[in-house]
Amino acid sequence: MVTKRLRELLLAFVILPIIVQPALAHSMYFGNRGEDIPLLFGHPEEGEDEVLPYNPSSIKELTAYDLTGGIVPVEIKNLSSSISVIPNEDVAALTAFVDRGFYVVTLDNKYLNISKSEATGEYSQAYRSLNYPKSLYSWSDAVAKPLGLQLEIVPLKNPFEVAVGENLNVQVLFEGAPLKDVLVEYLGETIDDGNGDGVFSIPWGQEGLKTIEASYSVPLVNDPDTDRISYSTSLGVQPVPEPSSVLGVLALGGLLARSALQRQRNKRKK
Repeated sequence: MVTKRLRELLLAFVILPIIVQPALAHSMYFGNRGEDIPLLFGHPEEGEDEVLPYNPSSIKELTAYDLTGGIVPVEIKNLSSSISVIPNEDVAALTAFVDRGFYVVTLDNKYLNISKSEATGEYSQAYRSLNYPKSLYSWSDAVAKPLGLQLEIVPLKNPFEVAVGENLNVQVLFEGAPLKDVLVEYLGETIDDGNGDGVFSIPWGQEGLKTIEASYSVPLVNDPDTDRISYSTSLGVQPVPEPSSVLGVLALGGLLARSALQRQRNKRKK
């Protein structure tokens, strides 16, 4: 039982104030919660069967929170090309920091996991990929607050009280400050900042796990390894049944089964 809480390496680069937002590529996100919770890499709207492998060593930090905002231990299952989290009943939120390293994109659109100083041919892009997935399983004043991710999606009301067909307003924070010039997606569709105030209105359009994505890119000056830092974040929302509700369903199932068995016995006696 362990909670990974590793310190993120500081980026010793000079950053330009001009921001350019690329199209949202694959992102890291927490999948459906069952006996475990997979940390996935892909497009959430495409489903968990379409995810891509990643190196588990790229996960630099993984933290579980309870309803008070306190850190709680979880068990982490390391697989060959991903990880999953085995939660306990106290887990109300999960966050992670994933540093996928440097990439260059070749002229024939191949993504190579190397820095531009290591590139031997021409390339069209060079970036470093930093990812901050987050998922909520219940709600309190503590988990409603930002959880300290460098790029983070924060709901402005309880997302578990938003019905399908209604809208959830969220903000995207970069280093704790709200962003306006940021790409936000839900179910593969871009969400516009309609009022220009940095609040994004997400149309809740499905049952079960809901995942919002956001990305933000910061160019660098005269860096030998890359041209920009590409930040991405995700916010998953998945309610977890109360233990009493689960026990109630099990008890009702047992009662119905006993009732059916008794009816069969009565028929035999006739």
